[in-house]
Amino acid sequence: MSRTLSRDHIASVRNQVDEYRDDGQCVVKLGAAVSLYYKGTFRENARGIVQFYRTCIRQIGPFVKFFHVDGKNQPRKLKEDTLNLLPFWASEGYEDRGIYGLCLESGSGRYDVSDKAFKLYEGLNEGQVRMMLPLEFVAENPAAFVEVAKTACDEITFWSGTGGFALNVFPDYPTDLPDRRIGFVANRFIGIDVEPFGALASSADKGIKNIDWLTLVGDVFLQKAGGPDAVQKQLNTLEGVTVHDLQHGIMIQAGSQPEFGDVNRNERLELYHQIGKVLRPLMIPEADLDVGDRIGGVELSEKWVYRFFR
Repeated sequence: MSRTLSRDHIASVRNQVDEYRDDGQCVVKLGAAVSLYYKGTFRENARGIVQFYRTCIRQIGPFVKFFHVDGKNQPRKLKEDTLNLLPFWASEGYEDRGIYGLCLESGSGRYDVSDKAFKLYEGLNEGQVRMMLPLEFVAENPAAFVEVAKTACDEITFWSGTGGFALNVFPDYPTDLPDRRIGFVANRFIGIDVEPFGALASSADKGIKNIDWLTLVGDVFLQKAGGPDAVQKQLNTLEGVTVHDLQHGIMIQAGSQPEFGDVNRNERLELYHQIGKVLRPLMIPEADLDVGDRIGGVELSEKWVYRFFR
């Protein structure tokens, strides 16, 4: 059963999860994210990616302070026309860039990660896009968050995706060490998406990334599971689960609001496990899992990826 997400509870979890360096830089930030691994290229998904981006900017635009292009050089202060950069890349006649990367952050410092952020990266054949919103947005109006996710993802052709509580992690943070914050969160709060941005990108076409409050499954994987009608029939047997249709897949909602899955409070997230049982044939096969040690070491990484499938 879902518990009310009070401000005190949110503050308590945030205090345990957020991490700052001695110089004040925020390197781990808890928020609510919508994340997609998209199928095909940026150019092929240009219209859908722009819709995702503009949906995000409507929420975070006034707060963005710094931007980073293609992962090169250091983050720079936002310029007057920076927020038009991605739509410009997607415009007709613009030359294909090959690599697409854009990060927007709203922290007080140049290198801070934040809970009002946007990230896109595509290299080779792997593409991922993510928006990060404050915890309060989903806690105070979860139905509005669902609508944001539906609008953002509706036109993109995707492999899979998630929506719910998530971490924004500084790129150079040592996520492979089990005694650091990522390992702690992965073990303690099973409802928080701890995947460093892009960590599962090379496995995205092999199976769905994760089970979350919102789990997005693209058409390719739905066909592998017997088709959307067969999947829908199984999900319809689960009380509390809602299935939202998208143009290129479905979005499965586990209950009226997300949960942190605090094992110390016995928050087992039964609906997540039930959805995982239905979608188990679509999980990334162990032989194709390329997450390495990026979630608190090799053993914890594998345990975390499969935690709702087994």
